[in-house]
Amino acid sequence: MNNRIQQLCSALLWSGATYVSSCIKISTLVGSSKFMLSPFAFIVPLVGGLFSPISSVVCFIASWGLLHTLGAKPLVTMGIPTLFATLSLALSSRTNRRAHRLLNVALHVLVPAFCMGIFITHDGIQGWAMLYSAYWLVPIALHSFARHSLLARMLQSTFLAHAIGSIMWLYTVPMTSEQWTTLIPLVAVERLTFAVIATGVLVLIRLASQQLSYSLKKEIV
Repeated sequence: MNNRIQQLCSALLWSGATYVSSCIKISTLVGSSKFMLSPFAFIVPLVGGLFSPISSVVCFIASWGLLHTLGAKPLVTMGIPTLFATLSLALSSRTNRRAHRLLNVALHVLVPAFCMGIFITHDGIQGWAMLYSAYWLVPIALHSFARHSLLARMLQSTFLAHAIGSIMWLYTVPMTSEQWTTLIPLVAVERLTFAVIATGVLVLIRLASQQLSYSLKKEIV
């Protein structure tokens, strides 16, 4: 009973944070004048740190569908990087089952490595622009011990989403090697900021849900 109340509180708080984040725009994405970067992209995956992988995916699909119903414009990536970030958070702390361990390897080692290979070998990527993909070594490097640190799991999650999103952007939005090279220092600031803020928000949601569920329990009793 207590656990269910806390889960309900967590879901409500996460939903509120998701809605607020969808209303905030940070900056125009490089390579496009139509799309704006929103905190939604790093707040939505936090559901993976609150519930099981299956429940997290269900919540993600529900929130994405609701935003579309309310008229939100989808990015060319269609939320796929955010979905992978959600799965990353949901799975990175679960290693007690063999299936979970295999999924973690596939998600945090094979996928980033595959993205790096695609990016480096792309005809439009030359010279220093290849270094852009070095960021995708982060999920691989953090794979073995991410479960012991919430911030590490956030970094793993956001750089995984970045890898997938960049590959989708590579094939859908024309950009020069010079533009990709210019983005290299900006990505570090962006992703570190995302990870730190997301960690803080998740901790606040957990604490608030505990306090709220405790208060509701007292009212019920």
